[in-house]
Amino acid sequence: MADSATAPASTESCDYAIAGGGVCGLYTAWRLLKDAQENNRARRVVVYEQSTRVGGRLLSWVPVEGLRAELGGMRFFEQQQLVRRLLEQLGLGEEVADVRVDDPGPPWNPRGARTAAGDDTTARGRCLPAPGERGRSAVELLVGAFDSVLREKANVDVFDQRLDGRTPQTREDWDEVKQHLTYDGRKLWHVGFWNLLADKLSFEAYDHIVDSFGHYSLASNWNAAEAMRSIMLEFVQDPAYKTLSKGYESLPRFLAEQVTALGRRVNGRGWETIRREHRLRGFDESGGRVRLILATGAKDVAADAGSLVLAMPRRSLEALETTPAWNIRADHELRGLVRSVKPYPAFTLFLLYRTRWWERHGSGSRWLRHGRSVCDPPIRQTYYMRPDACEESGGDCPPYGVLMASYDDARTVDHWSGPESPSGLKAELDARLGQETPEAAALLGNLFYAAVGHGGEARTGPHGDWWKDPPAHVRKADEKMIEETTEQLAVLHGISPGDIPAPVIGAYADWTSDPFGGGWNFWRPRTDVKDVMERIKKPLKTTNAFVVGEAYSGEQGWVEGALTTAESVLQNHLGVNRPDWLRGCYLGW
Repeated sequence: MADSATAPASTESCDYAIAGGGVCGLYTAWRLLKDAQENNRARRVVVYEQSTRVGGRLLSWVPVEGLRAELGGMRFFEQQQLVRRLLEQLGLGEEVADVRVDDPGPPWNPRGARTAAGDDTTARGRCLPAPGERGRSAVELLVGAFDSVLREKANVDVFDQRLDGRTPQTREDWDEVKQHLTYDGRKLWHVGFWNLLADKLSFEAYDHIVDSFGHYSLASNWNAAEAMRSIMLEFVQDPAYKTLSKGYESLPRFLAEQVTALGRRVNGRGWETIRREHRLRGFDESGGRVRLILATGAKDVAADAGSLVLAMPRRSLEALETTPAWNIRADHELRGLVRSVKPYPAFTLFLLYRTRWWERHGSGSRWLRHGRSVCDPPIRQTYYMRPDACEESGGDCPPYGVLMASYDDARTVDHWSGPESPSGLKAELDARLGQETPEAAALLGNLFYAAVGHGGEARTGPHGDWWKDPPAHVRKADEKMIEETTEQLAVLHGISPGDIPAPVIGAYADWTSDPFGGGWNFWRPRTDVKDVMERIKKPLKTTNAFVVGEAYSGEQGWVEGALTTAESVLQNHLGVNRPDWLRGCYLGW
């Protein structure tokens, strides 16, 4: 970061600077401005977003009305109170749509055994030699391992004292007990989840769980207390998943519109609350305020704020330049807070087809309408999607559909760096960077997106006029990637690659790239999550800088987790009162 002799002079001053234009940063700005408007206060809020789009890891492509490709966050569920109440408050409640994953038609292909969705009988017969495990499903194996831990006398005593004898059923229940649960003479949060499963199950059973769940990261060696809570609430209880009819990204886009309008009402018509293509390089404390240095392409600019909200995951926090205020290398306490979570690679690939060829290739003789498949090849999970009109009784059901051909994580993500064309990606980045300087191109070249504004071009001519291109900032799948994916889809469905028609177009996202560093983050073992969550919200003793986002939340990987951290900082550190519409909403630690 530039020293005081070379740093640019401050070009603007604000009350609150927010670094990060994802859903969490935009929500924070919206709440600050709504509070200012309702209390007739002047309040200058600025959101600095390094790309040309807002939304962060919510990234939607809607090729046709009623058909969504969620390249980032896909869904929420009914029990996530803050998301549901926010949608109602914004007037988006009518746009909530079901995410249908419960159809029996999708084939599963774990370890080469093609079966119906969720039926792992053949696979478990092959890979579970231990008598106590033979014949048990992956869920049954997990629940059995969990029960053996939770039924230990010390933990039963915890439930008696804190939950009137019942086992935890909600996030609030788990927060009440998980710091006090033990395993093998240690706090449960000291234990790695993989280590716990290795104690309770055979290695074959562990591999069977990994194969069947479709996520490698879920069974990795993260904080066992957090892993048990997450899996019980989000998978074993099988909640009903929801999204928005125009794509989940429509939530941050709508928030951005609200923030822009509120900023002008509070501060005057010329005020621009959201500053795109402004990357926070670093910050320091100066005279009781926070001084920011921002990269804007060809030059750096400076700004100062009363408070700085860092709406960023771990990777972005680590990328901030060292200053006296922010020094991860020298400040051991800060480094421990930032690195208390581990980011996990995640990859999604969508293919748009003129006809839903997969409907004829369900498991057995079943018709495959929608749902999820799981298999061993690198595509790992496949989701089948048809237009909303097909779900309406008596409605016209168009023939086209979208396949989430691959949803994979952890070690399989690297597989796709081979089919990805480096020369094609470089040409795409060069075209997007346009008039940027060579220095800026070098800086932005490794980012997930570097492109122009949001939207998608409607296709006409030889493609017809029924679909839209992916937005310009989304990577398009090339011929090699589509070819390799088609081969894996053929194995999954037990057909020849020649039986699968060519897709109209494909789009993909690798969330391992900067500035995200991963699709989600998980707490590390030996992390006192309650203590870290409370301290990282204000990690610096003498600087008004605050950290929010899913990475350091009680619901990692979910919008709900991101919003609860923001709301906690707003209420406990920034003096914003809880609104009536959030009364009774549990925010966690």
